[in-house]
Amino acid sequence: MAERMTWEEIVKKYPEQWVVLDDVRKDGATIISGIIVHTCSDEDIDSYFFETIKSGKRYTKRRTSDMRKHLVFFNLPIDKPQ
Repeated sequence: MAERMTWEEIVKKYPEQWVVLDDVRKDGATIISGIIVHTCSDEDIDSYFFETIKSGKRYTKRRTSDMRKHLVFFNLPIDKPQ
């Protein structure tokens, strides 16, 4: 049987990954603990999660690190109407 882990333990064990969790305990929107069902990369999370939805299973997915540091913003010129 899979063991329950705190969110802090999950982040430490699975850095920079997506985790799929079952039996999640929360305080509001904050995950306190859960049971790991699956871990995967950014490239694989959507296909894995859609497969679980199709199968009728419902899990929670979260990334163990903040994605905002990976975002790139561009300043694009805006054409002014003439």
